[in-house]
Amino acid sequence: MNIYSIDQLVALAKSCSPIYREHYRDIRHTATLTDLPVLSNETLMELVHARQPDFVFGEGAMHGIVFESSASTGKPKVTPIRAR
Repeated sequence: MNIYSIDQLVALAKSCSPIYREHYRDIRHTATLTDLPVLSNETLMELVHARQPDFVFGEGAMHGIVFESSASTGKPKVTPIRAR
């Protein structure tokens, strides 16, 4: 089992995830886990709606997108559909 530092995990998240690259853009060096900003569902949906969903969920061909409404907030959520 590998053990990684917080800095290594942040670097990995930023290099592999467009969402965390943007969400952690101001994180340079982190001493503790509590220093990291939490990615809330609301923030995630703002990022999804501000850009194309394939930017957020991964690159490559998508076969469709389903927009679902949340009964409690009325804010639509996005579910990408990809071929296997």
